[in-house]
Order: sequence, then C-alpha cells, then structure tokens
Amino acid sequence: MLRYLNTSLLMYEINITFLFLNETVHINNSEIILNETNIMDNRPFVPSDFAACLWTLLFCVIVISAVIGNLLVIWIILRYRKMRTKINIFLLNLSFADLIMATFNAMFNFAYMINSHWPFGDVYCVFSNFVANFAIGLSVFTITATSIDRYIAVVHPLTPRTSKKTSTIIIMFIWLMSILLALPTLLFSNTIAFYYSDGSNRIIYNVIFFVFTYAIPMLSMLVAYSVMSRALWGNRLIVEMTQGQHEAFKSKRKVVIMLITVTVIFGICWLPYHLYFIYIYHNITVSSKPIVQHIYLSFYWLAMSNSSLNPLIYALLNRSLTIYVYSFLKYFKSVLCCIKMKRKNERVRSCNTTGRTMKNTNTETTEYDLNVYTNRPKSNNVPRRNNQL
Repeated sequence: MLRYLNTSLLMYEINITFLFLNETVHINNSEIILNETNIMDNRPFVPSDFAACLWTLLFCVIVISAVIGNLLVIWIILRYRKMRTKINIFLLNLSFADLIMATFNAMFNFAYMINSHWPFGDVYCVFSNFVANFAIGLSVFTITATSIDRYIAVVHPLTPRTSKKTSTIIIMFIWLMSILLALPTLLFSNTIAFYYSDGSNRIIYNVIFFVFTYAIPMLSMLVAYSVMSRALWGNRLIVEMTQGQHEAFKSKRKVVIMLITVTVIFGICWLPYHLYFIYIYHNITVSSKPIVQHIYLSFYWLAMSNSSLNPLIYALLNRSLTIYVYSFLKYFKSVLCCIKMKRKNERVRSCNTTGRTMKNTNTETTEYDLNVYTNRPKSNNVPRRNNQL
C-alpha cells in the first residue's frame, strides 16, 4: 500500500510512472489508478532476511530504550515536587514528544519500510502520519522555547522571570502550533489514492515543514546559544561574587551546556532525514535503486535515535535528575533482590515440606506392611512372653 507520508520511501507519485511496478500505474492531475493486488505481489525494496533481522534489532534497541528512558524521566518529574522546575517542565514536554514518536510511529513506520506494505489499516495510516509530524513539531518548538527562556535568564538577568504558569501556557501554545503544523497529514493522508491538482502541493508542504521545524529553529537557537556562551564564558567578571552567586552562575552554565547538547544532537539526528526528501524530489531516478532503502533506513534510524538519546543526556548533565535516576535504579535493584530472595525462600520451604511429608509417608507405609506380614494388629503395647522357670 502507498501513503501520503513524508516518511515514505515510495511516495513519488507526482506526474510520473511508478518504476517499481510490473504494470504501469497511470497518474494524472485528478486521480491515481492502482492495482492493489499487483502491488502486493510485487513489493519493491524487500531486503534479505539477514538485513531485515539486523534492521529490526537496531530499531528495537532504540525504541525500547526511548520508551523506558522517557517514561522514567516523566515519572520522576511528575512524582517529585522538587523536580517540577521551569526547565524540567520543558524537558517533561520534550519527553512526551519523544515517547509519542517512539510508541505510536517508529516501529509501525519501520514495519512498513521493511516490508513495503502497510498492514495497519487506513485509519492508523492517517494517525501515524499525524503523530510523526506532530511529535517533530512538539520537540523542536519545545527546544526553541527552552533556548529563548535561557537566553532571557542569562543575557538579561534583570528581566522578570517567567513563572511556571507562564511556562504551562507556552507549552499549551506549542501543542496548538504542532497540531496546526501536522493538520495537513490528517487532510491528505490516505492509502491507495491521492487527490490534488498538481505536483506543487507536496514539495511546498515539505519545504514549509523543513523551514518551520528545522531551519528557523536551528538558526534561532544558534544565535541564542552563541550569545549565551559569550555571556557565560567569554566575558571575565570583575565584580567578586558571593558563594551563592557563584553557585547560581555555575548552575546556569550546566543548564546551558545540557541544552546546547540537546540542540546539537537534535540537529545531527534530523538533518539527513530532512535533506533526503528534498534531494529525492529533485532526483527521482535515485529512488529506483535498491540501495536507497538502506540509505533511508539509516537516516530514519538516526532521526528516531534522538528520542532515546535525550533521556541519556538529561541523566548525564542534569544533576538533580541524575540523583533521582540513581535512587530509582537502586530501589529497583533492591526490589529485584527481594523478589529473588522471596522465591528462593519459598523454594526451600517447599522442598523441606515435601521432604517431611515423604519421610512420614514412608515410615507409616513400612510399619503398616510389617504388621500385615506378621498378621498381628498394629499396637504399641505388645504383650510380653511370660517365661516361667
């Protein structure tokens, strides 16, 4: 099946003939006439069993680690009141975006890409497209908002700080903007048939998506973090600081380092993914080569790995979060040890009970058999023989 999805390998349907079908797929400006049975019988880009197993293992590793890591971050921030700081609220929203991407999109898209077939139905096809673009927008807008908040705190320290209530309103606005950005996928995603006037719609949407979810945010964050780095590391402070001011200054540096790391990792992971579609649109013949599947899977795996790397960055560079993560792992280890000891004690108790039961049963059986053999009743008071001289 085919989908209108900007993560699809096979979506090159604009005023061309599909190269991977044995029978010609006719495409005009109003509709696409497809032979679904023929597509199913001649699925393109199906890798070997070894390659499929290797890619499955790689994707399972990043998806499982992303789900566990982001769930742990979400649980810690929601569980402990001390962790509900303004920065951590933004990190909580970013973890939600990564969790949504890993749970509802990554493995489903991978199954489609590895088999060249979408078996999950039309409804989930549309939903998966929407989730993908929504999660990308949610991630990049959250990172951008966090960088702007840190820029104000570092470069303009006398400016009134944004409260938690204001941060919550900003996050709600981010969700609204992400929904609006992903809305076209709800309107135009489908299997089998596509309807639009000409080929300009898709490239316009892809360019708009790239500009608003990558180019503009990355440029703005580059400027913001450059100015912040100059303020935190470039200028030498003449005025002596108290111990508290020094600790606050060091804390700002640590937070900025963490956010710069998150931004750089995001840029590295998603840049090949965005450039792939722009390049393929202008070089359509490349899409017919078998190697393109592995190239795209590499880019998609790199993009999805961003969801599993973010929790690791938080744990390594956020000291308060590191403490809670360590405490959770220590508690989890103690729970496992308790369960293991409980099972061991139950096993020993069960073995001792079984051994005593078997011993009693064997003793009673032996005594009963002896009494039957000697044709004497079972009695503890056996009359003694009266020997008279």
